Amino acid sequence: MTSGRLVLGLGTGYAQDEHTAMNLRLLPPAERVARFGESLAVMRDLLDTGVCHFTGTHHQIAIDDLGLRPTQQRVPILVGGHGRRVVSLAAVYADIFQFAGLVTAADGSMSGGGFAIEAVAQRAEWLTAAAGPRSDDIERSSLVQAVAVGDDVPSVAELAKRFELDESVFADTPFVLVGSVEQLVDKVERLRERFGISHYVIRDAEAFAPVVAMLGGR
Repeated sequence: MTSGRLVLGLGTGYAQDEHTAMNLRLLPPAERVARFGESLAVMRDLLDTGVCHFTGTHHQIAIDDLGLRPTQQRVPILVGGHGRRVVSLAAVYADIFQFAGLVTAADGSMSGGGFAIEAVAQRAEWLTAAAGPRSDDIERSSLVQAVAVGDDVPSVAELAKRFELDESVFADTPFVLVGSVEQLVDKVERLRERFGISHYVIRDAEAFAPVVAMLGGR
């Protein structure tokens, strides 16, 4: 787990409104991934040694001494994504790989195309195969899109309408954690057993606290 540590979370960048705010052009997916791969190489060098000499399509770096060092011996990099090229980059550079249920089109629009458990399984297989000996050193994470704990939770029909997905998806997906404390403890343990997911990014930590408490020490 990452408690008490600084973790550097990185992704390809897909939101059109963020690019507009910075007056940047949203690159096509292939170019964004290529730039991301170069960025990971540069960041890993600078974090580890403070030295980087890199010449690529998107970055040209010549730094003999960054001049400052992290207080941590190693700053973990979290890589989140869905496509195979991003998963492969995570296999090389990530300390934590984050499964992402939302997928983006070339124009930056998003959908729940990665919610199905079969999509998670496919990416888990890609990561394990690409990481090789590193696989056991990479923590698995999920970026949760909806959390509700207790009696007053959305129905499966409501969730299906919200994410425009079939109702059958929500029983197993790691991206929606909705149900009683006992149900969610069971679900988290099943996901850990199958995929090794031990790290969750949740927007409503207070709501999820009873689940964390029950999972403590398990």
